[in-house]
Amino acid sequence: MALSDHFADPPAAMRGSPCSIGTLLNGTLDDADKAFLEKILADRAWSQEIIWQRLRTAGHNVGRQSINRHRGRKCRCDQ
Repeated sequence: MALSDHFADPPAAMRGSPCSIGTLLNGTLDDADKAFLEKILADRAWSQEIIWQRLRTAGHNVGRQSINRHRGRKCRCDQ
């Protein structure tokens, strides 16, 4: 069986609520904090772990993996 046979059908789009990062960006944060978080997420000098720790310290309940999924546009927010 060729490799292409394993990719014949594209996966179905994820459906549901936005990820925890998307929830922050689309309503929980004010405009200034939203712009700041978007800047930090785009800057790869900030690791997933550090972003997660700082968000948790600031009182935001987000998942570690949600950060990189959101950065990579592999979460429900981009579907």
